[in-house]
Formats: sequence, C-alpha cells, structure tokens
Amino acid sequence: MNPQKTVYEKQASLAMEALRRNRMAAYYVPTAAEVVPLVQSLLKAGDSIGVGGSVTLDQTGVSELIRDPQYRFIDRYEAGLSKEEVNDRLRQSLLADVYLTSANAITLNGELYNVDGRSNRVAAIAFGPRSVIVVAGVNKLVTDLDEAAKRVKLTAAPANVERL
Repeated sequence: MNPQKTVYEKQASLAMEALRRNRMAAYYVPTAAEVVPLVQSLLKAGDSIGVGGSVTLDQTGVSELIRDPQYRFIDRYEAGLSKEEVNDRLRQSLLADVYLTSANAITLNGELYNVDGRSNRVAAIAFGPRSVIVVAGVNKLVTDLDEAAKRVKLTAAPANVERL
C-alpha cells in the first residue's frame, strides 16, 4: 500500500467530480503509461490538432502520438520556422478540431488555472477548438485558486524560466 498514492487518488476523485459539475469530462489513469491510450481514444483519424506548450505532453508520450500521420498536427515546433510562421501556427491551432495542453494547476473545486506569456493556451481553452483535452498529473492539483497562484509563482514559472 502506498499512502501518498491513496491521497493523490482521493484528491483526483474530488477534482474530477468538481470538473464534471463544471460540465467538463474528466478521466483518471493511475500511471503515465496509460495516458496515451486514453488520449488516443478521444481522438479521431484526420483530426487537426494544436497544442499549448506543455512538458506534460512530452513526458507522457502524447507529443509523439499526435505526430502520427493519421492526425494533422499543427506543429509549432517544426525546425526552421520563423517567428511569424510560429505565430501563424498558434493562430491555426485556435481553429483545430482538438487542442491538447496541460494546466498550471487544477483546483479541487474543478477550476483550471493557467498563466500564459502569449495567452494562446488560455484563448484555445476558452474558445476555438472543437475539443480541448487537458492532460495533467496529480502534481497539478491544489486546494483553491490561492494555492494555484502560489503553484505558478513558486513551481511552474521558475521551472519554465529554466526550461525556456
């Protein structure tokens, strides 16, 4: 028995109930290895797919999945793109069939919390793509919006500064 895993599962259950009350479908898988099959079950061949910058998508293998030729990935990371071409792809992603991203934090009240430099992820989550899939680990769960803001300031933003 892993007590920490039990705590995470209970928190995930609370968050998913709240997300559903907020009219969002919510799924849980106990391991990162199970993320790709779940995401794949939510996609259709031929879907155009845009993404928000996300380490989570890379770590879970979702970034590799969406590069499969059965999907039309709007690749903002393609080598050799100019700044304007990247911006065009970010705009194209707003019209994608599916938008994949993560969240900076998810509250136990079912609120997604995101801070973006360009607001492309926030814009896509709020409006545009036909479907938005947010892939997030239990490390993103927080009690409320105050804790979400703290997580961004103390964890997510410093890590992104180092990464970028």
